[in-house]
Amino acid sequence: MKITDRFSFGRYRGLTILEVYQGKPRIDKEMLEQYFNRKIEGIDPKSYGQNLLREVLTLEISDTLIRVVPFGLAFNKDYSETINLIFSSSNIAFNRSLGEYTHFQDFIGYKWSKNGIKEILTAGGCPEYINWCINEIDGFFIDPSELITLESYQVFRYTGIEVKQKVDDIYVYKAVNSPSEFNFPLTTIQANELNSEMQ
Repeated sequence: MKITDRFSFGRYRGLTILEVYQGKPRIDKEMLEQYFNRKIEGIDPKSYGQNLLREVLTLEISDTLIRVVPFGLAFNKDYSETINLIFSSSNIAFNRSLGEYTHFQDFIGYKWSKNGIKEILTAGGCPEYINWCINEIDGFFIDPSELITLESYQVFRYTGIEVKQKVDDIYVYKAVNSPSEFNFPLTTIQANELNSEMQ
């Protein structure tokens, strides 16, 4: 496979190898909305989202602002810490085998393109998934020269969300994706070469 080829299976179906490896430097607001809705829908009754739902009437997310409208007129209450905890990279030790109990950096969202195509949204790059595919899926490989090229790209790692109350029920937020490097283990490089030779 080339790094511009798309996955035809799994959780990242439709994304290219490069998109899965690298992620995006910016997090889509649609993904934030979907994750937040998942947290306040009651899937995990112990989640911070459930605590917030008891006090909040509506919640709206734009590209840089969150509006939290509480029941009654308690606009002066600061929900920054609660919102931070909901989007924390390790807020609760969920069972990752259950999709609903997923940390934000592992959450898969979606949005519809202008052409009506469903696009997968992620919080950051996941080169570990590609590493897993090479080692665990029969016949899966990336062209060896392209695997080397892949390592030259930065990986955007989700580190959290910064929220600050601006005024009353309006909060300024910034989702943070920090660039890092990733190198495939030698055993993965060897497995990839072996898989490519067998094709």
